[in-house]
Amino acid sequence: MKEVFFTIEAEKPSDIEYSVFYSKQKNILYVFWKGTSDLPLDFTIEIVTKLLDYMKEQQIDSYISISKEHTGRWDSSNDWFYEEGFQMANDAGIRRIASVLSESEYANLSHLISHSKISIKVERKYAYKLFNDIDEAEDWIIKDRMKYKIKRQNT
Repeated sequence: MKEVFFTIEAEKPSDIEYSVFYSKQKNILYVFWKGTSDLPLDFTIEIVTKLLDYMKEQQIDSYISISKEHTGRWDSSNDWFYEEGFQMANDAGIRRIASVLSESEYANLSHLISHSKISIKVERKYAYKLFNDIDEAEDWIIKDRMKYKIKRQNT
């Protein structure tokens, strides 16, 4: 089986929808977000923890969060991502995190705040970038993997 859609059960706000998709061929986990509200901290922690457990178990090294249809922000979770969430990703063996931005500039503020904080954090083993579409994010992941493999072969 090359591709899997699956559900991660979590209590969520009524106007938030998400779907999780794993491409074994690309070794990328995708999460598609849709809705209008802020993502509450307890929901975010539960989802991220379950996603990272699955990724670690399956040895998935890259993740794309697609927020094209999510117009809410995640201010409630930004500090947690910075202080704990991205460290958990590091510990789970994640090497690349891509966020595909929303159509809503308002919603993108959360991504931009998080990205600016993470960009200055030096103790990490992963790369985190923002994109406007999924194809750009996938291309970056594939190219970054190749650079990493070449670098490892040369050392």
